Amino acid sequence: MKVLNAFLAIAALITCGSCGSTYNITGTSNVSMMDGQKLYLQVLDDDNWKNTDSCDVVHGEFAFAGRIDSAKWARIYLNDDAPTGIPLILEDGDIAVKINDTPSTTTCTGTPLNNKLNEFLRSYYQIENDREALTSRHSQYIMNGLSEDEANRRVAGAYNRLDERIDDLVMKYVTENFDNVLGPGLFIMVAQSLYPQPVLTPWVEDVMSKATGKFKSNHYVKEYMDAAQQLQNASDGMGQPQGAPQSGTVPPPPTPNQMAGDSTAQ
Repeated sequence: MKVLNAFLAIAALITCGSCGSTYNITGTSNVSMMDGQKLYLQVLDDDNWKNTDSCDVVHGEFAFAGRIDSAKWARIYLNDDAPTGIPLILEDGDIAVKINDTPSTTTCTGTPLNNKLNEFLRSYYQIENDREALTSRHSQYIMNGLSEDEANRRVAGAYNRLDERIDDLVMKYVTENFDNVLGPGLFIMVAQSLYPQPVLTPWVEDVMSKATGKFKSNHYVKEYMDAAQQLQNASDGMGQPQGAPQSGTVPPPPTPNQMAGDSTAQ
């Protein structure tokens, strides 16, 4: 009996180890024009976004399900040729997607990494809303008769504090997720949205000074850093880059400003 129990336990482990992770995505949308439209699910794999599934939106509801061998960045988009979409982490568990009229209220929750990504985006959008309000205040100062220099002086401190909040937010979520797909993805997403080509800025170097070995060896991080170092060497006169790296050569997750916008505007 003990031998049989041991055999059954080993068989169970082998079976579970071969089945991978199962994801279930259930979604709702309050965007009326999406009803009856087809949604696509893409996964970032081997430097390419690959279609893995599609479904129709019926009465504001849609669903995807499948298996995956490890957590990966994914996106849901409306049209077959849409350049961006709603980002999520495809991982084991039940994922709830709510598509609303504005990107800042569109959410993907239910699993650990998607909850963290959702928290990051909510905080990011709040800072962006504060930035827009500050820009409006700046314009109002000028409309009320202040010079542009005086208007700039009055808002300069507030803009600096917003920049610090963004820096702190990104650093927090990247460093706390060095060893899963979220950290490298956010690092590349932010770096490519801020800089037209890979560069060794103080922010990038600060992240790398704290990084774990696993983060540094991540394929996308390593490629970005190699390209940045190559360009730095060229600018220092140490050699010419072997073909200038192009921003976006490795398709990153969409930048925050692209989140969901195109998928609901087509």
